[in-house]
Amino acid sequence: MLKKFFTIVIVPRRTSAVKKIHIASFVFGIGAILIIALISAWVYMIMDYTKVRKQLLDYEAIRKQYQEEETQLNEFVTRYETLDMHFENLKALNHKLKQMTRTRSENTSEIDREKAKQLSQKIEIAKKSGILEVIAADSSEIDSELKYGQEIRFDNLVHYFRETPNPFTRIPSTLPVKGYQVNIFGTNNDPFTGEITPQDGIDIATRPFHPVYAPADGIAIVLSTNETYGNLLTVDHGNGFVTRYGHLAKFEVSQGDIVRKGTIIAQAGNTGHTTRPRLHYEILLNGIPQNPAKYIED
Repeated sequence: MLKKFFTIVIVPRRTSAVKKIHIASFVFGIGAILIIALISAWVYMIMDYTKVRKQLLDYEAIRKQYQEEETQLNEFVTRYETLDMHFENLKALNHKLKQMTRTRSENTSEIDREKAKQLSQKIEIAKKSGILEVIAADSSEIDSELKYGQEIRFDNLVHYFRETPNPFTRIPSTLPVKGYQVNIFGTNNDPFTGEITPQDGIDIATRPFHPVYAPADGIAIVLSTNETYGNLLTVDHGNGFVTRYGHLAKFEVSQGDIVRKGTIIAQAGNTGHTTRPRLHYEILLNGIPQNPAKYIED
């Protein structure tokens, strides 16, 4: 039986002998199968590459979308925190206003009741012992208290000014409290009305009840309370220098006490015309307000 085969005829371009190649059918079949397999593999690789490329493009699009959403989320968180901070400030302001209103009404009613009680007591005493004795007793008590306070203050003043002074320790040269400056010297925006008002010192934001240190040696001359600065402490350092400390939560010295540089004289607070804990700090030279920033040592 003759084997089947395929004949390939090669005809050259120039005149020469025609070449014939005989290929067995099974060899031709194997070659065809290999060629089909190679073509199939090549097509599969192209399709797989196209699929992977598409997946990479989809992944890149998803990654960009995720980054955009993450950026939007961070912006939302920042806005939320800002709104939350403003809301807390509004709550604190509302509480402060209510407290101020309540305190004023309570203080007014308490003062009225106390005055009425004292007046009724004095009337009763006057009925029994005579009005002149009541007046004389009140005057003697007031005179004795004033005299005692004046003696203490005079003794401290004499002791302070008899010392051999170190000029550097009597010039305010440090910040009295740790914090950051929120209002500069010169002008200030009122936190309640928004109006621009004169600012004779600086405001330093700090934690409540944070210790306030004396920036120089001096004597505590005035401990008072007013509507603007709340609890207010005034210290005389001599040579025309006077410092004032407002919005205090607590005094740590008494009138007439000698204070030394670096000692605690008060605690920062939120009293007076303010919305958050801070210290109002002033330096006066011969009664003229000075910029505290010029006196702070680096």
